[in-house]
Amino acid sequence: MRDAANEARIPKDRRRDFGDFIEEVKAAEGRGGRKNFTYEELLELAKEFKKLNANEQG
Repeated sequence: MRDAANEARIPKDRRRDFGDFIEEVKAAEGRGGRKNFTYEELLELAKEFKKLNANEQG
């Protein structure tokens, strides 16, 4: 997750929120604790996270 957050340029002070976002998506999709996202999926989630946060701030 950290590498995807770095590549997507998610600020360090938002990493915890990004992790929480990922856990929420996993729960909504019914993924168990061991069913992790691929790196590509994490990059897509990072884009979605940034878009949602931009909408909240603007």
